[in-house]
Amino acid sequence: MRRLLMSVLALALLSAGALAQDFDWPTEGQAYQRFQVDLNRDGRPETLSLVAYDVGESSYLGQLVVTRSNGSVLWKGPRPTDPADPLIFGAWDWGIAGLEVVGDLDRDGRIEILGALPQSDVRPATFRVLRWNGKAFQKVFARCLLEEPRNSGRYRWTVPSDRFQGFRWIGSFESTARDGSCVARIYDTIGSGVRLGTARVAPDPKGFHVVRWIDPPR
Repeated sequence: MRRLLMSVLALALLSAGALAQDFDWPTEGQAYQRFQVDLNRDGRPETLSLVAYDVGESSYLGQLVVTRSNGSVLWKGPRPTDPADPLIFGAWDWGIAGLEVVGDLDRDGRIEILGALPQSDVRPATFRVLRWNGKAFQKVFARCLLEEPRNSGRYRWTVPSDRFQGFRWIGSFESTARDGSCVARIYDTIGSGVRLGTARVAPDPKGFHVVRWIDPPR
């Protein structure tokens, strides 16, 4: 089970903003994922880390910790155990929740974190967005990224629903470039079955839009 989860974790959380990512099963208190970003726009980047806690045989949780450039702690998130909590991160035998995109997603000058809530089925992924308010990360919303209108290449923040037939959505983010664009996994249920593809997408105030297709859904 560990081998399977580590493989999925490596695919889902790979990002150019990461300083280091250890895909071995973390030990208690280990920082298993780190990103560097200038939260306060002062030219000195802070480090966002997920630090493992409640490590077990088939699951572990991750506390979000922000440290200054000198290594001192700026902020620590809570250590929740409820998988529905907006500030929970970790890996379970039925899903993974990690940092997928870190940056100014809506171009308002503030830094956001995007990460999917854990799930084990094919319905559209629910992403929670957290925003740095100068002192802490707080939940903004938890929504899906569905294509609207159809065949537009524009994926809008949409209230989660159990409906997925006849839709195309972003299921995960695999990497982030210096220009802020990301490689996203696209799920397509327009027609028969579920088709998968990848595209380079860029954030905008309403969600994300396709910059170019890498591998269209097929």
